Amino acid sequence: MDRISQYAPSSGTGVSRDVESLRRDVSLSSTAAQYGCKLTRNGHEFATCCPFHAEDTPSFTIFVGQDGVERFHCFGCGRKGDVLDFVQEVRGVDLQGAIRILGGRDTIRPDIPARPIRAPDIYEGIVPVPPPAGLLQAGVRLRLYNPKRKGERSEWGALTPSMVFPYRHADGSLSGYVLRHDLPDGAKETPMVMFVRLPDGRETWSRFPFPKPRPIYGLETIGNDGQVMIVEGEKCRDWLHRASGRTVLSWAGGTQGVRHTDWSPLSGRDVLIWPDFDTPGLSAADEIAARLTALGAHVRLVGFTDAGDASDIERYNFDDWRVGLFPCRGWDCADAVDAGWTQSQLDAFMAATLRDWRPEPADEMEEGRIVPFKRAVSVQASISALPAPVPAKVVEGALVQGDEPTPAITPAGAVPGRFGRLMGIERFDIELEQWLVDRQWFIKLNLLSGELEIHRNSSIVRMSDARLAEIRFELACAAQGREPSKDNIFDALMLIGERRAYHPVHDYLARLQWDRKPRIDTWLVDYFGAEDTPLNRAFGRKILCAAVRRVRHPGCKFDYMLVVEGPQGIGKSSAILALCDDRDWFTDQLEIGADAKVTIEKTAGHWILEMPELDGLSRRDTNRVKSFIPTMIDSARLSYGRFTSKRPRQFILFGTTNESRYLTDTTGNRRFWIVRATAADPSGIAAARDQLWAEAAEREAGENLCLDSQALRNAAAGVAHESSDFGPWLEILRERIPEGPLKIKATDVWKLVGFDGPETINKLTKAHHAHMRAAMVGLGFEKKDKGVRFCDGEKKTAYVRGDPDEAREWSPDRHEPAYGYGSTF
Repeated sequence: MDRISQYAPSSGTGVSRDVESLRRDVSLSSTAAQYGCKLTRNGHEFATCCPFHAEDTPSFTIFVGQDGVERFHCFGCGRKGDVLDFVQEVRGVDLQGAIRILGGRDTIRPDIPARPIRAPDIYEGIVPVPPPAGLLQAGVRLRLYNPKRKGERSEWGALTPSMVFPYRHADGSLSGYVLRHDLPDGAKETPMVMFVRLPDGRETWSRFPFPKPRPIYGLETIGNDGQVMIVEGEKCRDWLHRASGRTVLSWAGGTQGVRHTDWSPLSGRDVLIWPDFDTPGLSAADEIAARLTALGAHVRLVGFTDAGDASDIERYNFDDWRVGLFPCRGWDCADAVDAGWTQSQLDAFMAATLRDWRPEPADEMEEGRIVPFKRAVSVQASISALPAPVPAKVVEGALVQGDEPTPAITPAGAVPGRFGRLMGIERFDIELEQWLVDRQWFIKLNLLSGELEIHRNSSIVRMSDARLAEIRFELACAAQGREPSKDNIFDALMLIGERRAYHPVHDYLARLQWDRKPRIDTWLVDYFGAEDTPLNRAFGRKILCAAVRRVRHPGCKFDYMLVVEGPQGIGKSSAILALCDDRDWFTDQLEIGADAKVTIEKTAGHWILEMPELDGLSRRDTNRVKSFIPTMIDSARLSYGRFTSKRPRQFILFGTTNESRYLTDTTGNRRFWIVRATAADPSGIAAARDQLWAEAAEREAGENLCLDSQALRNAAAGVAHESSDFGPWLEILRERIPEGPLKIKATDVWKLVGFDGPETINKLTKAHHAHMRAAMVGLGFEKKDKGVRFCDGEKKTAYVRGDPDEAREWSPDRHEPAYGYGSTF
């Protein structure tokens, strides 16, 4: 009896036992292969194009779950399951039918004949655009658009990456990311992500394959000469780069991505390849070697040569290798680093396993494409074949001040300790970083402030000229007087800080856990004594969600300022400050009308900004504020800066005022969201602060950051109208002009305030006209400069309230001017 047929169910009572047995013992990968899936091994998994939907790029993965059962998951269509689910999908049968098929009572043959399916271009109209400033971070939830799910509920989704791998251009500018996302069932996905513009004009992070040919991972580090290493996988690249100090590269897309990668930057270079210890990894290394050789590179391989030698040792240490044992299948350089291999041990392993790469005979080549080769040919190689990992020479002229040539130091006079290695290392910043870490100095870039910081013990110190001098003199002492140049130290510190970059607000929000109790809809009501209205609820919710989004997506569009209007001394500013977990995140020092350079400098490191005492603004100042609010990116050349800085905004704006009428612009004040406060409770906000931000962080992705109904927009306009200053003539005209739809000649309006006749009207100033226009706008009138026709046939400049065709004519000459506003004819 064959292995499958013994599980054929004999009765209904045996179904449960048969199901579990089939799931555990029948190979899903073998079954999928029998149904025509062309499987490619990727480490411990298999990948292929999904048999359930059309696609050109493999998104269907077979893996072993934590329960030891083989399972599948398609990241394109979302289907997932075990071998029984697979058979049900591909054969169109129920569970009983799948059991019979796998039990040997049916043939392994799809019910529906295979047919060619042309995959639609799901990325049509989606264009990559320059990404915003601020790096994506592991552990921080990210909202993503998924073109493969267009039209479905999951078209917009979110994930929390466990690892983040930024791909950069040769000049260091960001291109996109590969993210590692660990799934609940034990599998993982590594989507490529780019910042794109959607067909409707929105800009967002999206699942989006890098344009072909794809960039090399680590491209910005390769320089113009020197040896480079290639490993499979971004994690392997980062791990080996940090552990060895060498220039290490990788590529996107795993073994299937080799042919889509732009290898031309490595033309003519000296290249070492460390493949994964499995057949697909060795084949990928051969394919890369063939492509690089065609580009004139000198290619050698390191590591093991025959995947058939693999053992079951998962944690493979250096002593295992020394006694002749082999690691498990799929072992790679990251596994070695995780097992504690030191830099010298890694160097010894690479030196001992170094071999030249040579192509197979021409008859094994298929015309028109490069095929993987069976094996690299081993040759004798001494340790000197590799560059010495710790060159015993003094830093080259680029790292030493002065033009005096520096003789090599003999071993007897070598510079002691890590600094001796630092002086000859290819990447000065790598060894400097470790030298600082040895002293518990951790250099980090604060992505909120854009400043370098020194984290040591429990203190954080901003990088300054004094701290730079301290580091410089410590280095000089360690190197026995040989002093690296100040510029090179600072450049290295910038690279170190960028690698260790962090965002204090990001980190704060990521730590919070919402208790599921709603608060952000009513926090303005609860802590500012505002009236409980749909408008104030919307204001409260949207301003906090905007603050979260500005940190997660710097420079995102948000065109509003929340203005807290209330009596003096109730604590408005203190309550706004209480929103900040760190008071350094708050500032009220931004000047009205400041240029971009001042704005960048004044807002660096701040998340919540207050513009106090808005009641003192002139109309010109109000217009400056209105134009300042919607700006998304500030661009300027900063003091001592070499290049123009573009800083996407990470802050939101609050305004405060003690007055009830302070808006002086009569053309519209929609950018001001006005909340009337009766009392403020800073201590209450401080106590609820973590839960307010936890809820905002949870709800941000689904919140529209504008007033998304006409009722809310009308209500906001009404509040803004009530807070507007319509000038000194408003009350006079209110008493003298009746209500209702009216049209009044401009000359008649001037009569109401004492300007009667051409002589006095001709003496009116711009201020008079501004006061009149403001007052009439306050009464609901619009000035018609092109004229309105009156019943006497004349077409005159006039003020009109309502429809000009339905409005009644009114003149103080024909009606008593003492009509109260609200009187009728």
